[in-house]
Amino acid sequence: MVSVTNFGTKGDGVSLDTAAFQRAIDSLYSKGGGEVLIPKGDYLTSGYIHITGHNITISAEPDAVITTSPGGDFRKFNISGASGVCLDGLVINGGRTGRNLQYVGTVNVYNSPFFKIQNCEL
Repeated sequence: MVSVTNFGTKGDGVSLDTAAFQRAIDSLYSKGGGEVLIPKGDYLTSGYIHITGHNITISAEPDAVITTSPGGDFRKFNISGASGVCLDGLVINGGRTGRNLQYVGTVNVYNSPFFKIQNCEL
């Protein structure tokens, strides 16, 4: 298991944490998979966090929130060509409201069998 904080996230609701999330996920590919833990905090992101390796679990502690940075790209996770991916306990605040939303791409899954999304709030 690795924590996103070991890869430079701040979780302070001010700093942009997208690149650190990606580094944490990427670190598991050579190990054949594993778990990325998101501790309590407010993590600002912009754009996709890509998951292309197999057997990756992203799990969050209570009171961990992934929030779109102000004016940022609201897309969050792109799961592509991976199997055995699990998103567990995530709270994702996409930062978009309104009646005429054309596109909300919080989680994109493509060519990725055996994925699971559980206990999440999107």
